[in-house]
Amino acid sequence: MKILEKVKKRLAKGARNNLSLTVYSVVIACIVWFTISMAMYPSVTKQIKDVQLSLDISGSAASENGLSVMSCNLKNVNITVKGSRTQASRFNSDSFTAYIDTTGITTPGRRTLSIKIRCKDDIPFEVESISPSTVSVMLDKFDSVEIPVEPKCPNISAIKGKVIYQAEHKCNPGTVTIKGPSAQLEKISKCYAYSDKKMTLESSVDIQTNELRLLTDDGTTIDQSMMEFNTSSFSINIPVLSQKTVDLSVQIIGGSADFDKNSLKFDLSADSLTLASKNSQFEIADPLEIGKINLSDIDLGYTKSFDINALLEERNIINMSGLENVVLTLDDTDLEKREFTLDKSSIHISNKPGGNEYDYDLISQSLNIRVIGPRDEIAKLSSSDFVAEANLLNSDNPIGQFYYDVTISCLASDKVWAVANPDKPSVLIQKSKHIAPEKSEKTTVSDSDSRINYTQTTVRT
Repeated sequence: MKILEKVKKRLAKGARNNLSLTVYSVVIACIVWFTISMAMYPSVTKQIKDVQLSLDISGSAASENGLSVMSCNLKNVNITVKGSRTQASRFNSDSFTAYIDTTGITTPGRRTLSIKIRCKDDIPFEVESISPSTVSVMLDKFDSVEIPVEPKCPNISAIKGKVIYQAEHKCNPGTVTIKGPSAQLEKISKCYAYSDKKMTLESSVDIQTNELRLLTDDGTTIDQSMMEFNTSSFSINIPVLSQKTVDLSVQIIGGSADFDKNSLKFDLSADSLTLASKNSQFEIADPLEIGKINLSDIDLGYTKSFDINALLEERNIINMSGLENVVLTLDDTDLEKREFTLDKSSIHISNKPGGNEYDYDLISQSLNIRVIGPRDEIAKLSSSDFVAEANLLNSDNPIGQFYYDVTISCLASDKVWAVANPDKPSVLIQKSKHIAPEKSEKTTVSDSDSRINYTQTTVRT
């Protein structure tokens, strides 16, 4: 038994000596391997992912020319670098910075530029690859521009009979100063102060908004991420007016009292207009009289244009139709014109002013007239069917001869009228001071002898 125990102890001691030898051997082998590796392979390569791309170009010629990177389609790159074996083990994505090479760039525009790498700790290294190796960037200058601001309230409307007056639908302030990339600023076609409030209005209101929308010519929204505004608060005034669509009419003046003015037929270039008034208490007339026409001016082929805006401005009414003129044309399809000559007996002077102080005598012996009427009626007429009247009411002519317009009346038809004669548009009248004859003087003579009485009458001229 003692022999077996001695053998067992010797075997255990030998095992312990072999384990120590094994450990020593491994350590020595590692040292030898490291020494040989350092001697034969002093540097190694390493792949590093997601190295951040810096867009800082300060200090470059591009920066000195006022350029900045406005946009870039890349954030990170992957690189493969070579460095000393002792240092490479410490390399990671935070050890390096990727940057763009703007060498020789002095003008704005989109550029495809090379990417370069720098080490943050100034550890020597070599770049074996960069992926991607180039990047597309937009270089531009920051500028400022002042542009008008228009209101945009798509969800606001007016109740029936009311309308939002777009001409005075404005913002306060009416302009905004924008600072940003010049290329972006040049694209701005419209600037809106925008509100998406939903309202149905019956009177004018002011609403507040801090939202601006910038649009190009084709309505594309412009990115505002790199822009600054001198103000972000706007008041939008929404004026609400009373609105009405009315028919149009023309008043016929002159002519005899018996003439049937409704017998005239006219064509208007517009039958109606849509009008508005700022005064909600003001009643817009319907139909709207757009002008007056003298009956004697209406000839075959007659046409006349009426200035609508001038008319409405006088009445403080707003033209919502945008129509500046309305043209009136006589419908003369069934009308005919004839000439007649009136003798002196058919020409009368009425309403002589001054009572018995003045005498008015007709010098004209005849009057040529031109009359228009329905073809079937005017064919039956003769000169005896017409009378001319020179109505001197409110006239104030000096003593002497003067021409005076006359009114022509047709005794046989109320649908016939006379047009002005360019040769003899009126009659000649003589005004003179009235001289009345003195009263008769009666003298009684007595003849004592014959006893005869008689009366003597004297008329002074």
